[in-house]
Amino acid sequence: MARYSIHTTVNLLSVQANVLDDYARRLQMKRSELVVRLLHKVIANCEKMQRSFASVKYQKGKAGDKWKRVHVVFEHIDYEVFTDMRNCFKWSVSALLAKAISMYLEEIIVDGGRSSLNDKYDNYLVVGYNCLLKFDKNKICWHITWELA
Repeated sequence: MARYSIHTTVNLLSVQANVLDDYARRLQMKRSELVVRLLHKVIANCEKMQRSFASVKYQKGKAGDKWKRVHVVFEHIDYEVFTDMRNCFKWSVSALLAKAISMYLEEIIVDGGRSSLNDKYDNYLVVGYNCLLKFDKNKICWHITWELA
């Protein structure tokens, strides 16, 4: 399977965007790599995150909050999984990332930084992806599989 990158953006509060960039520098990794690792950690909570029959949940802000558009690059498999997370969890990818930043970023530094990202959550890395469409009379069935390492 050919590997290619998808360039996209997420919106974060400026404070969170700055913290993300600061942690990426401290961990000596690219911002996009840190974003992918954080979003992979959200997969561990997928059963708690799923919502049905609801609109997509976006980040809440207060009057005067400053927002920043953050450019990220995803491998195609990560992009597909993150957009599936948006559709199944009913959270925007930006909101999922904001939640991951608030839930996991400090934990990463306390647990040993880069090694914590690599060792503690290896079993949640997505190594395969398949989306199968099936028509059955007047029904459409989407079968989505994320293959975890």
